[in-house]
Amino acid sequence: MQYSTPQFIDREQKLLGPLTVHQTVILGLTTVFLVISYFIFNFFLFSVLLVILGGTSISISFIKINDRPVYQFVTSFFGYFLKPRIYIWQGESQNPVAQPQTTQKTQQETEPQKRSPQITKKELEELTEFLNK
Repeated sequence: MQYSTPQFIDREQKLLGPLTVHQTVILGLTTVFLVISYFIFNFFLFSVLLVILGGTSISISFIKINDRPVYQFVTSFFGYFLKPRIYIWQGESQNPVAQPQTTQKTQQETEPQKRSPQITKKELEELTEFLNK
């Protein structure tokens, strides 16, 4: 039985027309805040807030860096600097204190290294015949 492979799994679902859930929430909250600030502040302060918050919310909603939305990129950026980094490496010793080198050779160093037994030509031919069967 053939199974269909899911396609476009990295895309978010659309909520309002071409806007995703995150984009809708960001733009909606910014719009509500700007409407409230229109009635509370004078026009000059409102227009400054409109330019700053409107530009920020639009850039957060629509700009992508390395195929990731800006809010994920910014979260990862600050998380990298704020979270502790743990590097675990277990070397040969926990205390990297230099050991003095001795000039005396141990018994293992003085003995010649033992070689593995050599296979004769006859044994190799027998093995080849056995494997070819």
